[in-house]
Amino acid sequence: MAITSISYFGRVLMYRILQKKAKARHVDKILLLSTIGISTSPLLWALSQNYWWIAGVEFMSGCYWAGFELSTILLYFQKIDDRERTSVITYIALLNTSGMFLGSLLGASFMKLLPPGQDQYLTLFATATLLRIGLVVFAPQINFKGQIPKIIASRRVLNVMVPSGLLSRPLLEKSKKKKK
Repeated sequence: MAITSISYFGRVLMYRILQKKAKARHVDKILLLSTIGISTSPLLWALSQNYWWIAGVEFMSGCYWAGFELSTILLYFQKIDDRERTSVITYIALLNTSGMFLGSLLGASFMKLLPPGQDQYLTLFATATLLRIGLVVFAPQINFKGQIPKIIASRRVLNVMVPSGLLSRPLLEKSKKKKK
């Protein structure tokens, strides 16, 4: 429990530092550095079983996650058009959740395939690190502008009703193209 809480202390500290030091022009650098830090953290856990080493790795991992979260949120507001923001963030949340679900399934099946005598968690951490670093190095740069599927961009929310605490479904209407 103490190891898990150390990560949150790292996040809080890094948020305070980034609040004062980070500038809008540094968002891409913060994202890259935090992604590299997050990618290498599992391998660092595998290097030693010493309590203080793992505590330090968790603290740094919290710092990396704070930088990642802050930079992605700032990029959402910098790069995504206001009209498209809700749709894009919804797609990102769907992809993120699907990735966590798929990663859990792949990790569990990977651990089942490993021989029982082998240290399965350390092998999984090392494999996850290599896959994450490969993704950071070889992933294409994404430009959010104009990436919204046409079906979502062609609809607009007419009304959201919240009667007696229950959320009803928003009414959608196809947008009519204006003729010039």
